[in-house]
Parts: sequence; structure tokens; C-alpha cells
Amino acid sequence: MGGEGGGEGFVATEQSYLIVDVMRTLCGLEAQWVEETLPLVELKPIAGLGAGYLGAIDRRGKLLPVVDLADCLGLARSPYGLSDAIVVLRSPQGVSLGLIVNEAVDLQGVMLDPDPSLLVAELSAQAREIVRDVVLLAGQPIALINSENLFTVLQRPEWHQSPLDSATDRWQTLSAMDQALLRARAVELAEADRADSDQGGQPWIVVEIGGERFGIDAAAVRELAELPVIVPLPCCPSHVLGNANLRGEIVTAIDISPWLGQERRPAVTRSLVAIVQVEDLTVGLAIDRAIETQWVSTQRLAPVPFNASTAEQLAPVNGSLDSAIVNRESAYIRGIHVDGGQATSWLDVATLLRDPSLVVNESL
Repeated sequence: MGGEGGGEGFVATEQSYLIVDVMRTLCGLEAQWVEETLPLVELKPIAGLGAGYLGAIDRRGKLLPVVDLADCLGLARSPYGLSDAIVVLRSPQGVSLGLIVNEAVDLQGVMLDPDPSLLVAELSAQAREIVRDVVLLAGQPIALINSENLFTVLQRPEWHQSPLDSATDRWQTLSAMDQALLRARAVELAEADRADSDQGGQPWIVVEIGGERFGIDAAAVRELAELPVIVPLPCCPSHVLGNANLRGEIVTAIDISPWLGQERRPAVTRSLVAIVQVEDLTVGLAIDRAIETQWVSTQRLAPVPFNASTAEQLAPVNGSLDSAIVNRESAYIRGIHVDGGQATSWLDVATLLRDPSLVVNESL
């Protein structure tokens, strides 16, 4: 119920809400935004999602980013369990999002009052940003979530840059058997209703960097090579690992991990690299390993959720390298391909290598 002073001529309207339990707090999600409810599955870390996201799942061939509704409300979160659920919301613009909740309880019709209840004032400032009203159903308070405001909050830079302090601990209490079940659920969800195969497409070289999979356009990859001796260069930033002699050609090896939202690599004297060539620039991108070659149709690429539209929007501040790479990874990811529970981010090396913060004195 809304505030007591609704005013003369006020006409209450009814709207359907999916009632969910979030850490013993009942919340209502607008039914028109709810696509489906899924059991909790194993999440995969995805480059470009931002630190505030728990990961993503392959939902029948499409990437679904996932957050915890408890985090959005500023509630303390207990460890996850097999009975937890993921509610899938879809905005009118077609953007989908997964919300982890403890339980989906019931679908209820709620009478909406234009004047918010006084109970809203008792919520935290963080919760008030996404709660439309607090109503009483059968004597129990229900926090009605404003889905539009929720999507807006999740696009803010501070959400992408604020790591969740105990997000990793939430999974550690699960037994090995429970973790295997979550993994099996994820695989089953990924393979459900999937098209038989991709038709056409373009070849990718799939590599691993920092434990994540990245696809590089095969046309830009000249070769994969082991550089046995890398000589550090004086007066160069730490992402420039050094020069190496590759069959008589001098190749500069660079570490792009910070531009992918990862920690810098330690200084090395040898490395496996992907030799990429963009126009007249040839460099060696340090990688962990080469995985495979894939033929992928661009029509099957999922967009990077809540991505900045251009790299310029994420331009460095005062030329500082650290500010240049904060949350910039999505500027270099043009899409994500999910297959069999594995997610591969399509790395736009042309845009990446044109980034001024990557260049040393106009040349590498």
C-alpha cells in the first residue's frame, strides 16, 4: 500500500509482480519484464562485464550477464546453494539480465499507489535507488523493484569498477558434488534448443590470456610463436615486455592484460605470443596458450552487456595509463560467442593497437 495521503480523485492501478525472496527480504519484480526463472547454474567470468558482475551464463547460445539482487539492494549475502534461482529480466530495448535470488515465491497482483509508502524511507540509500515502493501483502512488506532504474544503475561506471568483496566466498561452501551439478545445469542450459551448426562465418584464432578465452581474427594473426629470449627495453612502460629476434626480424612483445581488465603480467624473459599485424604495425601479444581455430558467424555473437559505444567514451584522463585502462576492456570486445558452456570474447585488435596509451613514442 502506498502513502496514506493519495489525494482526491486518485485511481489505484493493479500490476502483476513476481515475488522473490532475497535474504529473507521479499521483493516484487515487474512481471512484464520477467522472461523466465532458472535454477542456479555455474557462472563463467567474462571480460568486459565489469567488477560488479558475478559472471555470465550461456543461455541457449546467448550470453546472459548475472548479478545478485542482494548486492543491488546492499544486503549481506550468505553462501549460494542449489535451491537458489536466477530470474531473467528483459528490458523493452531487448537487453537481458540474470538476477540471483533465494527463491521465486509467487505471482501476485499488486495495487499501486502514486504516493510511495513511508516504509521506503527506512530502506538504505542504495536500495531506494531501485525500489519503487514498499507494499503490504498479507501483512508482509514487499519491496517493489523498479526494473528500469535497476538497469540504469547497472550501467553506471562505479558499478563496473567496484569489486564485490566476498563474491568468491559465496561459492566455496558448495561441495564438489554440488559444484558438478551446477556445471551440468550450465551445460544443459547452453545446449538446449541450439541450432545444429553455424553456417559460414569467419575464422578465429582462440587464445587464452589470464585464464579467459579470446578470439582474434585469423586474418590479423601472422603466426603463433615462442620468443625464447626477450630483451627488456629501457625507459618503456611495464606493458612493453621487450624486443625479441624472430628469425632475423625484431618483434616487440607487449602485455595487453591491463586493457582486458586483468592484472599485469610479471616481467618475463620468454613468452608465447600471437604475432598480429594491423596495417604497418606488427607486434607480439603475450598469451598463455593457443586453444583452437573456430569458424564463427558474426550473427551468433552476443553483444557486450552495457558496453560503452566507442573507445573515445573511455579515453584516458590526463594521459595516465592507469586511468586509461580502468574498465576499458569492453571497448576492445566486439562481441561474445558462447558454445557448450564456453565463452570466447572477440578481441578487436585493430582498435586496441590504435589506443594511444598502448603506443610508446608513436611506435612500439
